Amino acid sequence: MRLLNTSTLKLQDFPGEVPAYAILSHTWNGDEVTFEDLRACGKAGAAVWLSSQPLDVRQRWKKVVCSSRVARNEGFEWIWVDSVCIDKSSSAELSEAINSMFTWYEHSKVCFAFLADVMDAEELEKSAWFTRGFTLQELLAPREMVFYAMDWHPIGSRTDLSSRIRSATNISDAVLWRSPGLDARTSLDRISVSTRMSWAAGRKTTRPEDRSYCLLGLFGIQMPLLYGEGSERAFLRLQEEILKLSEDDTIFAWRMTADEANKKPYWGLLATDPDHFARRDGMEFRVPRVTTRTRRATVLVHQGVQKDMSLIPMKADPSGTIYFALIHAVDSQSDDNRLTTIILQRVSDMRRHYVRICPQALVFFAHGRTTKALEMPPGLFTDGVQVSEQSSEWQGAIQHYVFARQVNKDSTLTSGFYFYSPHRIVCDKAELPNLVVLCSPTQYSMGGEVSEGFHVRHESSTDQPWFSFTLSLGAHTPDWQRKYEAKNVQTRVFLGCLSLRIEWGLGRELRSANVCLAVGLEPLPDNPFGTPAGFVRPWYAFIPRFVDHWSSDIETIDRYLLTEAGDYLVVSFPKIELADRRFYNICFEVRSVEST
Repeated sequence: MRLLNTSTLKLQDFPGEVPAYAILSHTWNGDEVTFEDLRACGKAGAAVWLSSQPLDVRQRWKKVVCSSRVARNEGFEWIWVDSVCIDKSSSAELSEAINSMFTWYEHSKVCFAFLADVMDAEELEKSAWFTRGFTLQELLAPREMVFYAMDWHPIGSRTDLSSRIRSATNISDAVLWRSPGLDARTSLDRISVSTRMSWAAGRKTTRPEDRSYCLLGLFGIQMPLLYGEGSERAFLRLQEEILKLSEDDTIFAWRMTADEANKKPYWGLLATDPDHFARRDGMEFRVPRVTTRTRRATVLVHQGVQKDMSLIPMKADPSGTIYFALIHAVDSQSDDNRLTTIILQRVSDMRRHYVRICPQALVFFAHGRTTKALEMPPGLFTDGVQVSEQSSEWQGAIQHYVFARQVNKDSTLTSGFYFYSPHRIVCDKAELPNLVVLCSPTQYSMGGEVSEGFHVRHESSTDQPWFSFTLSLGAHTPDWQRKYEAKNVQTRVFLGCLSLRIEWGLGRELRSANVCLAVGLEPLPDNPFGTPAGFVRPWYAFIPRFVDHWSSDIETIDRYLLTEAGDYLVVSFPKIELADRRFYNICFEVRSVEST
């Protein structure tokens, strides 16, 4: 650590034990004295050099001179002033200083906060000092802090002025006063992540990345500084480091303005700006005292977060992709029974991949009903909307280990449809024990419109021949894959047709029927938020005749009647993975009218 002698204004390095020192907190002007200026003063020190300088030069040095004089009058031989004690020409030294700054302020004997735009305590809240990024940790880390007006007379301590500071910062008296014997790090660790983030909302820094770097000490984080990465990437890295150390779900309890949310449809679990944690509606979040979730670790993976979450499907969503995701955060003004959720959309059919949508909104539940919906799009929600069939606590939730994308990309396409023949049908009825679907190896087709992108493959064996409508790796057109992305599938796409013979029964009761099965892809129904679908879904139809092209006049049914008692045949598409490729497996099931 490098300190400034309060008498000679000479710098000295202390690589080991550091003597008692005071520390200065201030806002930078356009012409601060720097480390280079101190070094240029020569061996005699800046105090000697300044004695022979004209008034305008001495005026520029006034902040350094006055802070040193105040420290000297308080009995300190040493003071730390960031502008002169850090060699900013060294990126390594600057990185070390910013990572160590909270500790340096915490270990100081006293901090002098110089407010260059304040005459007295009555003007305290108006000072620009409360709008700057680095002054936040400088306010909270020191054991003792005294504020000085523009003429360098003291106007009060942090505890004396706590009500005015609280008004300017929304930081509670409990934090500003701090219990005796409680260090700053322990005190801050008792405060939720979202509350600490909210203190940083609206604060400014000269360099965009510093909006995140100035918060390292607030969360006990050490990380490399990468100037040039941009403010968003820096803030994401900060949150990723916080997640490595903390299980505090309030980091996900953020909201942005509706105007900002409308700039794109998909967002990640992590905020992209400290302003997203600004206190709105007077709400402040804390970690609930009791949590029942499965404690699987939150894992940071490439371009997203993998997290254990409870999801409630949105009943009014015909697409089946919208969920309310529980985050373990409660409003400080409410009890632990009111649950906080964010809105997620599933964007992959084959994997549990989600994105956050409508990030201006939070929805709260108690006993299975919404109790409050903040900033939801008009007409979508009112208080008391039923979203779960259950009326008891969170019984409608589905527990998943989900992956939430921070950077959205198009979902990987399925490889097609897969079918085994002969195929035993799922059936729990004793009178239909041997229901089997057979198909002729010569009777299959693909839609002519997709022949370049899909092909049908057949392999014969003594027991299990099979067919698959598969995505061709040798497609002839460079944009074949784009054709089947969700954003480009506006109507049903026909992929293929199989001619089937269905047999059921035993002995003399053996019956059979011929039918054709058409399969393909179709767009999902629109969801209530109007965000684009992330994937398409499979469709099927039983048709009376074999076709190799689709037309709208083909007669279709979605269930094939087997018996007069009302047993009928339907198709489902469970996902399977074969040789690292994913397929919709064509499966037949027998159902009865009573089961619908």
